[in-house]
Amino acid sequence: MDDRLKWYRRRYVLLACLLLLTIFSTYNFVTEVSGTTAETIGKNMSNTADFFGVYVDDMLGDRNSYLEKMADDIGKYIQKEDADKVKEILSGHQTFFAAFTVLKPTGEKEYDNGETVMNFNLVQSNALDTLLKEKKSITYDNLVQDSGRNKYMAICTPVEYKGKVVAILVGEVKLEDLNNLMQKWELSQEGCAFLLTDRGNYVTSGERFYDYIGGEASDLNVYLENCRIKKDSMKLGDVEKSMKKRSEAIVYYIYDGEDYILKLIPSEHCSWYMGCLVKEKAFYVEGFHISSKLVVFISITVLAWIFAIGYFILLIYRYKKDWDEVKRYRDVAGFERSLIFERRFSPSRLEFFGNVRELFGTSIGVLMGEEVYDVYDRVHPDDISVRGRLHQFYDDEQEEFAAEVRIKTNDEEEEYGWFRITGRLVRDSRLGINSKFIGKIENADQEIVDERNLVERAENDLLTGILNKKTFEEKVVGSLANKKGDYYYIFFIIDLDNFKNVNDKLGHIMGDKAIVDTAKFLSEIFRTNAHVGRLGGDEFSVCVAYNAFDEESLKTFIKSKADKVCEVNRRTYSNGETDVSISSSVGIAIAPTQADDFETLYKKADSALYKSKNGGKNCYHIFGEN
Repeated sequence: MDDRLKWYRRRYVLLACLLLLTIFSTYNFVTEVSGTTAETIGKNMSNTADFFGVYVDDMLGDRNSYLEKMADDIGKYIQKEDADKVKEILSGHQTFFAAFTVLKPTGEKEYDNGETVMNFNLVQSNALDTLLKEKKSITYDNLVQDSGRNKYMAICTPVEYKGKVVAILVGEVKLEDLNNLMQKWELSQEGCAFLLTDRGNYVTSGERFYDYIGGEASDLNVYLENCRIKKDSMKLGDVEKSMKKRSEAIVYYIYDGEDYILKLIPSEHCSWYMGCLVKEKAFYVEGFHISSKLVVFISITVLAWIFAIGYFILLIYRYKKDWDEVKRYRDVAGFERSLIFERRFSPSRLEFFGNVRELFGTSIGVLMGEEVYDVYDRVHPDDISVRGRLHQFYDDEQEEFAAEVRIKTNDEEEEYGWFRITGRLVRDSRLGINSKFIGKIENADQEIVDERNLVERAENDLLTGILNKKTFEEKVVGSLANKKGDYYYIFFIIDLDNFKNVNDKLGHIMGDKAIVDTAKFLSEIFRTNAHVGRLGGDEFSVCVAYNAFDEESLKTFIKSKADKVCEVNRRTYSNGETDVSISSSVGIAIAPTQADDFETLYKKADSALYKSKNGGKNCYHIFGEN
């Protein structure tokens, strides 16, 4: 019931979310189109550019902090002139930087990573004074390049030891990484982002840079001179003044017949600027301003309503179709002592048709969602594998299913009955997926019990109940033919010592008891992954599968089992006047290392048994070992 309520509750929650999404989209649409278009454009552009500026500055700040931490790590090794240790530290910290260079306080190179040789001059750029006197990190004004003409941004920080600058650590960031960073700015496909120096020279760009601005030399001033600045916008001279003062600038202009907005934001961590530009039309829809975020919300809302309408139409259609099927199922179930059931997959649903109480001793209503799996609680624990078989059947290409399981018929007495389950899988030919599983459950108690008794009588030894010789051989042959992974198959032959005296002195009834006891003890020792059989007379055999980690683990397992076999077979039988003691001799062979077929394995185990008999009995031997 709880799962069914959850299933209905989900529908109401989805409907409520759809209504809230519609209200939210409508509110934002009315809010945006009611404002002044020009003001809204400027505000949206400025806010988005500011957000991107913070994003870029965070990246530069992270790298500055990381480089300063590394400078602290190598300071004492620079002072000790331990070049190997410095290189070791640098080589282990290339997550944030593509390469590192260590310069002397005079500006000459002292160490690098040996792979990328940079070409730049801190003395000529007057950056060295800032690093040595103010002891502050800087970003080199221009891009640097290595011998392969690959370009990098260079971040420099002083390396101190006991308050004295002993070197300059330079971390180089690939131009490619900066370009990727620019591509993160995706307010619109009608724009781009880039970095430039405070003199207006371009440093790097996003992937759409050359479509909008890259064709105008390498200078922003040249680009703006070829544009038509709008009347209400900052002029070119005002932009240059703002950049000298390290303040923001926003420009509205027309280039090649298109209206653009450009915003320049100074970096907090270097002398560079971040530039963002976009076409004004990116903010318009039929004369009204609509942000890209609102377009997404409106699109989602429309799609959600289309989905909801289609979903409710489908529910109505399914309800009509299901009602017709339910009537047919009930008519069929009424003719015989059985149940018809239907298991739907989407949504998850299980329903029985017929007299459920008559078969299972309880009523079971329509099960929804996770409730469907509650029916497995009524299956006998030894037959619960039917759940896995059913799910495997759903995934396979077969269409018909059949299984025999025990199902609880009395909750108070924990009584179970045998039932036969048959069914057919119905697939949706259009979608190529499982639609439902239609099945039949019928009582097969007496029929299955009779069948199983016949099988047991044919396969088992009549006296002991364990496998007879023929069945034992068939099962071992099957196991050897279908070996599992790294499993070993250990073959034991057990022969009772002094058994003839039990029959001769105590009688055949006591002899039969010795045989039955031996079968019982062997079955207890080898409970899992084993076949236990009687080959005839007082001779028994066991084939057990074992997944050993190594040879030592295998030998330990064999020894523990063989010792236990010898121990339980040291027994004394008495008729009140005469006592007769017995023991057992054991021969062991191992597959697949010593043989991989039944006949060879048997012969080698028998040879080891012969060695045990001649070695004094009451012991075991492994073939090929002393």
